[in-house]
Amino acid sequence: MSSFVNSTIQAMRDHPKLFLLVLWLSSTVYGDDGMGIFKKKETGCVFSGFDGQLLYEGEPAADAVLIRKYELFGRKGEDKATTDSNGHFQFDSVFWEFTEPYLTPTGFLVHQQIFVQYQNAETQIWGGAKVEPTELYEFNNQRPNNLVCEITAGAKRVNTGKRGFIGTNCHWN
Repeated sequence: MSSFVNSTIQAMRDHPKLFLLVLWLSSTVYGDDGMGIFKKKETGCVFSGFDGQLLYEGEPAADAVLIRKYELFGRKGEDKATTDSNGHFQFDSVFWEFTEPYLTPTGFLVHQQIFVQYQNAETQIWGGAKVEPTELYEFNNQRPNNLVCEITAGAKRVNTGKRGFIGTNCHWN
């Protein structure tokens, strides 16, 4: 046997915990040549962009702040939009590069929430999970038209894509 193999076997016997640590660290290396416990890096949409109108008791909610929160594999993000005098707002799509662990029980799963701060109160108007990295998956893969969110309305269930759903105070065509 070669001296390298002999020294490796001896190191395994003398320092089994260190050897297991090195083996584990080497298995997490990303790349086509690494064994890895992670899938290939991808870029996906964690929250699709959309524009709409925010209402309060049927009237435009001017100067309201919408806070959009999202989380994927422990990484959190947040952005905000403020409504104009007619209650109109806009969010851009958010794309992240991510590496999905092989051992995740759920796969790609983004927790999404939108809160509105208006008239000294905060109300959640969106909550759910995005289960596919494609843009517009939350809207059944189509750009939403005439999206309107009524702060005082109760949340309703909206099915998204082939699986999953959100609870929202918003409706669209």
